[in-house]
Amino acid sequence: MNKLVIASLFGVVGYIVLINVLKYIHAVFCYDPQPETKPFRLNPQYFGSSYETIHVKTSDGKQLEGWWIPYTKNEPLMVYCHGNAGNLESRAFKLATINQQLHLNILAFDYRGYGHSENEFPTHDGIRADVNAAVDLAQEFVNQGKASELWIYGHSLGGAIAVDYVRQHPDKATTLILENSPMSLRAMAAIIAPKIIHPAIDYIFDNVWNSRENITHIRTKTVFIRGMCDGLVPSFHSQLLYKLSAAKKKLLISLPRGLHNTDWDEEGKIVVRKIRKWLENEEYEGDSEADEEESSELSCQKTDSKQKVIVTEQIQNIQNIEINEPKQAKMITEESNVAMRRKNGFGI
Repeated sequence: MNKLVIASLFGVVGYIVLINVLKYIHAVFCYDPQPETKPFRLNPQYFGSSYETIHVKTSDGKQLEGWWIPYTKNEPLMVYCHGNAGNLESRAFKLATINQQLHLNILAFDYRGYGHSENEFPTHDGIRADVNAAVDLAQEFVNQGKASELWIYGHSLGGAIAVDYVRQHPDKATTLILENSPMSLRAMAAIIAPKIIHPAIDYIFDNVWNSRENITHIRTKTVFIRGMCDGLVPSFHSQLLYKLSAAKKKLLISLPRGLHNTDWDEEGKIVVRKIRKWLENEEYEGDSEADEEESSELSCQKTDSKQKVIVTEQIQNIQNIEINEPKQAKMITEESNVAMRRKNGFGI
């Protein structure tokens, strides 16, 4: 009997240890916070946009720091959700460029653990609370007449976070913009996680930030931006999300030489031109066939020939997938993920 009790105790302890190890792997994969104690050296004003520092209080009592970058009260307000690494300082040029060229008011913020926000390691629930608080503040600004309507923009993991928010709050934002955003954490883990944990991916990575599922429930107007030379989130992730999207109006923008972090000094001009055309012309539905063909060919010299063949084949397969064939889409995507595994570490 004593042996049975001891064995049971060891089993319970082992189970608790295993669960915590899996949670740690999950958290480290998802979030790479960069806290900062010194003032940022770069900010939107450095690149020609006026701004002010704002503070956001979350429902669980955490304090976040962000930037309010105004344009005019007659233009939309865009809430910006950044990716899993860095902080606002590394997005200063991008935010200033979007502010000036897309004519948008912007509310950008750092999640908990990032930048000057409260120094606590982020969790899924914590990130959700952060986004809720930031969007609530943005809505207050709209209600006060500081902007005309609310948009949400998410880059990389921030795109998955934005999609999660919009699914839960379908009436908040009028437009959703996703840049190089992954289909799901499981899909990304299959690409960049060490092979040793591949058999446990389904157990380690739960269903949170699952854009492949969430996007099928969202009717909000949506823009998908993909860099065809993205070395981290393969471009077919955006292609598949676009195909599966239930948005009442949607646009896919393919940047032939675009990397994971869009060069807003060059490719950004393409993004601005196409989004403006999309907003002004109800009939405009995206890239022409010629543009799409050029994008699918991946005119990117930094992409090796073997990878180019793999990605091009997967894009061609996905282009034939209809929205009512999610099982086939899932099969092709998962096969692609295996083929496209990276060795360049995390950073979504």
